[in-house]
Parts: sequence; C-alpha cells; structure tokens
Amino acid sequence: MHQIGDPGLASQSAAAYFGSMTELESQATPQAKTFNSFEEFYPFYLSQHSKPLTRYIHVAGTGLALTNLAKSLMFGPRKQAVLTPVIGYGFAWFAHFVVEGNKPATFGYPAYSFRGDLTMMYDIVRGRDNALQQLADNYKASLEADETVDEDTPHNPTQVPEPELADSPDSSTSSIDAA
Repeated sequence: MHQIGDPGLASQSAAAYFGSMTELESQATPQAKTFNSFEEFYPFYLSQHSKPLTRYIHVAGTGLALTNLAKSLMFGPRKQAVLTPVIGYGFAWFAHFVVEGNKPATFGYPAYSFRGDLTMMYDIVRGRDNALQQLADNYKASLEADETVDEDTPHNPTQVPEPELADSPDSSTSSIDAA
C-alpha cells in the first residue's frame, strides 16, 4: 500500500492518467515531415487538434495568455508578462496530453505552431469550427489512405511480385488432364 507523498504512487498515477511518452508518441502523427509553408502545415496542425475540446482549451489558453500580456504591458506589473507563455502552453499541453492524447506540434514546429494557435483561435472566434473539424478529418483520412497504399506497395521496387492469375490451372492437374 502506498502512502501519501510516496513517489511510487505519484509516478504510477501520472503514468496511468497521462500515459507514457512512448504511448503518446506512437499515437501522434510522425513529425518527420517537412512543411514548405504555413498553408501546408495548417491541415497537419488541425489534425493534431481533432477533438473540439482540445481546440476550445487552446482558445481559452491563447486568449488568457494574450490578455495577460496586454494587461501586463499596459497596466503592470510588467514582469507578469513572463507568465504569458506558461499560461498559453500550460492550457495547450494539458489539452494535448490529457484530451487529445498526442504530442504537441510545438515540439517539432514551434513557429508554425504558434501561428497555428493564433489562426485556429481566429477561425473559431469567427464561427468556423465545423470547417476546422472537416479539414482535420480530411487530413487524417489522407494519412490513413497513404498508410494503406504504403502497406500494399512492395518495399523493394526492383522486386515486384508476380500477379496472380485467377484462371491459371491448378498445379496438380495439367491442361492435358482437363481435355
């Protein structure tokens, strides 16, 4: 039995609640892809925010972070502006680890991800959440289709398997026996 304050209990509880990073990384879309523009990146970004609650928590965190920044710079204390990233990323990372169950895109694409946060917030405020959901779903479907094609494609393109003929005679009988 674990006692309160026992590190074993905390680590077991955290692992049970959040899952291990390896589990999260295996659930996330691989971030080895290189994007040439924000327009290419944004559908990927939305696919990493495919649950509405994840998007809403992001909007809350981004809104609070921007409010904190504006308030700190305009009215003080200015050193409170340092908390801005903690507020924004705190909400976002909670949503990724607990709600979405993936690794934040910030880790692989910090600049595009920051712009994605602001763009997604702007789109949601404008009432475009259904369109965002559709973009996320379409991107995920295209990834699944690509994975299916990859599984069906031979790994060595020089060794293409022979096509199976449906009307080929059985090896136990020859065409002479059939006549």
